[in-house]
Amino acid sequence: IGAGIAGLSVASELAWLRGTGHGICLLEAEDDVAQHTSARSAQQLIPSYGPEPVLELTRWSIARLSEVSAELPSPLVWPSPFMVAGSAEHVA
Repeated sequence: IGAGIAGLSVASELAWLRGTGHGICLLEAEDDVAQHTSARSAQQLIPSYGPEPVLELTRWSIARLSEVSAELPSPLVWPSPFMVAGSAEHVA
C-alpha cells in the first residue's frame, strides 16, 4: 500500500490484521509520507463533489475524522467556505 493519504487510510483500517499473522507493508516511492496526489486532494473533503462512490467515501471520511477528532486536543476536520470557479461544463 502506498504511503499517501489513501494508502495510510487503508492501512489504518486494516490494522486489525496485526494479531492475525498477516501484516501491512507501506511502500512509498517518494521521501515523504502523506504527500502528492492523495495528500493534496485529501486536504479538501467536499461533501457535494464527485460521483456517488466518491460522495460516499467523502461522507464516511468526514464522519470518521470527526469521530477521531472528538478525542484530540485539536480537530482534524472543520467546516470552511469553498468556491469552485470555471465553466459549467468544467466544474461538472
